[in-house]
Amino acid sequence: MFSPRVHLPRASYESLESIILALHGGKSATRHSLIGAVGSETSFKEATPILKSLGLLRSDTRRGYQLTRDGEEIAELIKSGQKDELRARFVEILKRNPALHDAYNILSENPNISTRELGEILARKYHVDENWKRAFPENSRAVGRSCISILHGFGLIEREPKRIR
Repeated sequence: MFSPRVHLPRASYESLESIILALHGGKSATRHSLIGAVGSETSFKEATPILKSLGLLRSDTRRGYQLTRDGEEIAELIKSGQKDELRARFVEILKRNPALHDAYNILSENPNISTRELGEILARKYHVDENWKRAFPENSRAVGRSCISILHGFGLIEREPKRIR
């Protein structure tokens, strides 16, 4: 049976939020304008698969990038500062991204796990190539930092993320 590829997060919460807020209000945008909103092409490339997997973003060649109904709801909660409502809504949405959902469960059970360990657990679970860890040791840390950043940004964990570029 075919299972879709799970994208391990490498984006910061700030990148996700920048895209969400840039598209809020039914706006559509091109790839180029969203790269400007997040600050770099790398940040854009890391953020969009996560937003799509969470069901917050859609794209097509005619309209460009747009928020889904759920994306608009999240944008409104962010803009209005309704942190409790944002947290409650994101708990539901989180289940759509298996890696982030697993990271949340792992961090709930072991809040002091290192970013490297968190990234390695997710890489093993989702069968990321062993060479990924050996060739780029920072990959595991980047995935762990990203998960912490996203989960903290949406109010699901208290642990402060280290800076992600």
